[in-house]
Amino acid sequence: MVIVTSVPSAAPSLFPLIASPGSEGSEKVTIGCLAKNFLPDSVTFSWNNKNNVSDSTITSKKFPSVLGSGGTYTASSQALVPSADWTNYDPFYCKADHPSGNAVIRVIRGCETPEVLPNPEMSVRAPPIQAFFGSYLNATITCSVVNLPSSKYTLQWLKKGQVLDSGFTTTQPIREGRGYSIKSELIVTKRDWLSDITFSCAVNGKDFNDTLKINKNSFCEGGISCNDDVRVEAIPPSFADIFQTKVAKLTCRISNVPLELDLSALNVTWTKESDQTLLKTELGKPEDQANGLTYIDATATVCATEWDSDETFTCKVNFPGLLPEPIDKTLKKVNDGPQSTPAVYVLPPTSEELALRETATLTCLVKGFSPKGIFLQWLHNDQPVNSADFYLSEPKEEPRTQGKFFVYSILYISESDWSHGDRYTCVVGHEALPMNSTQKTVDKNTVYLDGIVDVDDEEFQNISSILSTFIILFLVSLFYSATVTVIKVK
Repeated sequence: MVIVTSVPSAAPSLFPLIASPGSEGSEKVTIGCLAKNFLPDSVTFSWNNKNNVSDSTITSKKFPSVLGSGGTYTASSQALVPSADWTNYDPFYCKADHPSGNAVIRVIRGCETPEVLPNPEMSVRAPPIQAFFGSYLNATITCSVVNLPSSKYTLQWLKKGQVLDSGFTTTQPIREGRGYSIKSELIVTKRDWLSDITFSCAVNGKDFNDTLKINKNSFCEGGISCNDDVRVEAIPPSFADIFQTKVAKLTCRISNVPLELDLSALNVTWTKESDQTLLKTELGKPEDQANGLTYIDATATVCATEWDSDETFTCKVNFPGLLPEPIDKTLKKVNDGPQSTPAVYVLPPTSEELALRETATLTCLVKGFSPKGIFLQWLHNDQPVNSADFYLSEPKEEPRTQGKFFVYSILYISESDWSHGDRYTCVVGHEALPMNSTQKTVDKNTVYLDGIVDVDDEEFQNISSILSTFIILFLVSLFYSATVTVIKVK
């Protein structure tokens, strides 16, 4: 009797090997991938660029396989990639071919968030006028100092330049995070406050000395109210921005800020919650609002991978004299449920349009995607078209499919370019797509890159009907706006 036994087999599991920080100084950076737990010992590695195609600028080598204690093999591959691409967060793809199954893994530069050590911060807060409406006709001025390097600091109050011995309560320096903090509250009368008497808070120590003065008019010059409804909001990065820049911009917007107000007291910080790392925060210039006030954006950037990792970020706004106390706003990526891959359709110009020999219209419809964040860009002969030269709708929820969205874009082209065979491509970026992007190309000869669409196809007819409806509504809204404008002018 002959006994036949089969040799067990297992496909490899792939893991990325990332270059160490600071290794980007030369023209090439060394990265790699590790294949584990495969059997038999027969694996071949190959490397592709950010578009997942072979690239002559990438050189690689394979190291010998090692037999593990579990009876399976481990092997690795090393690749030299352009330093400029790696620094730009371009991904590379390592593929392992094996008789039991192939595997592909994306290797991308890790996020390196530089730590910003905090400096001491001192603030004095004015009392709101409503605080004097109590039976004692007095209120409290608060002085606080944070991030002091040691506990050997003292705090004093002064009234019209003279040191006060009573009427205030001061805490001992307490440890907070990496530094120490002190807080003091001074009781002031309504008469002193409305008389514009100047109070001062002075902090003294070895490495930090500062004095802040406060009176009613210092925060209410020119009749500006100190009680405006200042609004603070955290704005998440858009997918389109992340797709183009490969980083996520966190925005903290402070709005309803009086134009004449001194902004030197405004302090905004972004913090990574998991380890309390302070992010480098940039404060923008004041921008006008429709109500005559201004808004200011404070931004910080993190890696796209860090934003996608369910990390929480906190914006802290400290604006003494305008805000009664600091305001914290948190921001994290919202999970909108299951992802859905978009379907992309490009509609060529109609024969009636081309017969006029003037302009032609191309339409790109993207439907069935979730979440709603999306990127869309037109290319003309593989060159980007200026965003001002095409219309792009906002994502809308599909009428019959809850939780899925669609957008459409209209590009106006010359009839002569179309007749000469110029190519037009609709590029779509979405997080549910492989490599986050796809594209459809159309010209007068091929119509669609992926094949001619059957005009009898029911889904295509439905798409055309939906798109036609929204284009008509768009044109009607433009006509209505123009009519209302003419009537107002008359």
